[in-house]
Amino acid sequence: MVANDRVERPDSPDFLKNKIRELEEKIDALTRQSKFPFSIGHNGVADFEVLPDPNDPNGGAKVRILNGAGQPIFETFYSMVYSGKAARMLDLSGTTMWSLDESAGYGLSNPGMSITLGGQARWGYGGNTTAGTAQVVADGYGGAFNPALWVGAELNLENGTLASTFNIWVEVLLAGSVIASSSTDAQSVAANTTDIRSISKMLLLPQSAMQKTIEVRIRAWNSTGGNAFSQVFPRQCQGISKAFYDVNPAYH
Repeated sequence: MVANDRVERPDSPDFLKNKIRELEEKIDALTRQSKFPFSIGHNGVADFEVLPDPNDPNGGAKVRILNGAGQPIFETFYSMVYSGKAARMLDLSGTTMWSLDESAGYGLSNPGMSITLGGQARWGYGGNTTAGTAQVVADGYGGAFNPALWVGAELNLENGTLASTFNIWVEVLLAGSVIASSSTDAQSVAANTTDIRSISKMLLLPQSAMQKTIEVRIRAWNSTGGNAFSQVFPRQCQGISKAFYDVNPAYH
């Protein structure tokens, strides 16, 4: 007998303990083993599946829940963009209706949540101002669930006897502090002129804003001395995916 060997007397308590320990080790090893492909269903139709994920470089699995007729309605998958597991929900025709944002690594890419903005009835300038005294010409509050926002508005710009240049941008606030700001559009209007202009901006939100109530503002100031007036009519404030934000740098 080698020192430290387990005692193997069939009728002894030590023998039974050792056998129980061996069984526990085997069960533990089996439960750590991969269990896919695996399927639960009825009448030959899958309701739940654990399948190999062909895109996972680590040989991981993907999980699918089906609608009872063979159509997946929820599934996990390996994201080649995120380099990790992501999830999506599908409608009965297979269209993705809800999905995690792979590019950002936070928030949703679908659906795009909307925030309602209200424009000020009428605002004006008696002369030139600065960015520091810019007026809030439209604003709104809502929940942040997407990693980016697309904000658009129509502007009815009226000018007096001097030409004016309106400087307009969009900003997002969380708990009163600015967390995202777009570039500034300069809209020049000739003297004694009324003109319709538009603004369209996309802003990337930080992860800290997700599932929080944010404030979205459109702000403007007049960099020349004209007597200018305007009204703003917001078009949309739509949540978008980071992938859509990335391919539209002209709106940043």
